[in-house]
Amino acid sequence: MMAEEGAFTKIWEQFAANLKNGWSWSGFERSVMFMNDGDANFTNIANVIGLDQVTDGRSIISVDIDNDGDLDLIGTSSRTSPHLYVLRNDFKTDRHHLFIELHPEKRKNPEGSKLLLTTDDWTQRRDVALGYGYRSQPSLIQHFGLRDNTIVDKLEVTWPGGEVQVFENIPVDQKIILRQGNKKWKSVAHKEHNYNATGRLATVNWHKFWDKLQLLSHPYVKLDFTDQKALNVDEPLNFATGWEEYERDSTVTVVNLWATWCANCRREMPDLVGADLDTSNNIRVLGICMDEDKTDEQILTAIKDWGIEFPVFHYDAEARENLLNIIAPLLSAQGGLALPTSLVLDADGNCRAILQGAIDIENLELYLEQAAFERPSDAEQAVLGADL
Repeated sequence: MMAEEGAFTKIWEQFAANLKNGWSWSGFERSVMFMNDGDANFTNIANVIGLDQVTDGRSIISVDIDNDGDLDLIGTSSRTSPHLYVLRNDFKTDRHHLFIELHPEKRKNPEGSKLLLTTDDWTQRRDVALGYGYRSQPSLIQHFGLRDNTIVDKLEVTWPGGEVQVFENIPVDQKIILRQGNKKWKSVAHKEHNYNATGRLATVNWHKFWDKLQLLSHPYVKLDFTDQKALNVDEPLNFATGWEEYERDSTVTVVNLWATWCANCRREMPDLVGADLDTSNNIRVLGICMDEDKTDEQILTAIKDWGIEFPVFHYDAEARENLLNIIAPLLSAQGGLALPTSLVLDADGNCRAILQGAIDIENLELYLEQAAFERPSDAEQAVLGADL
């Protein structure tokens, strides 16, 4: 009996270890998705589209999250707390479709509505429901796949109260909004399809937000490190010595604001260290520790533990306040300072971009390949002086 109890304990220990390593509660089950070829033959395509996961699948819904005319997938896979993943559909297709958004009278949602859509091939039905799987709800906008049909001959809508309306000759490849009692529909065009959305970055536009990287339309203020002492270098960097006097072998400096308590700061640090050591990318990194209650010795311990090899400044309260005042206009649109934050400076110390959140070095390098960091004109310099 004792041997059986010991074996049972070992089984549960192994089971707990499997769960800790990301295995499903049910063992070696994996998420699957079956594609119907139209002749009642089904093929599992989960491993092709990225749905093949070992975590416990709770539910999955389809919705056009980017309004480009195709259905994307949102799923939950967790045992104890919500864990969402999104699979955006970027597959190219020449098939047609129609999205339908219903607005009943005196109701907040179209729950209970029924739709019958008829083309010259066949009739499809959709029932509007709220519940769909575990802790999930499908989109209330109904989607119809139409294959090669370019027109919807008839759409019959049964509203929640029982009233029936019929709409005819509806163009495809769009979303239409139907209001109960109104014989006309409103057409809503889709955005450009994301056929190539998984590709990286077209041309840089300084007035646009791409990902979390805000590119500035003109060079911003210089950052001055004259009165600050770096913790792990003999002499601090200094961007305040003037255009001609200051020379360096890199074209871009990433000024990384971090703190010892910031988990995301520590997570991104290996990428920053690697970027600083890589001599081919013309990027230098320097850090500013924003801790208010740590000594230099404690910061140095963190520098060693985190493997930081680039210069780090530990700002006192006055210097920290001055820095925040300088970069405040850059942070206002993003809700104030959140760590980590990185400032991208050109070779003369002018801030040209700001990134809040964990940095993506590969993404940043792609931007820098397309962005020419040139010396500001005299007019721009005057604007910078006015900003100060």
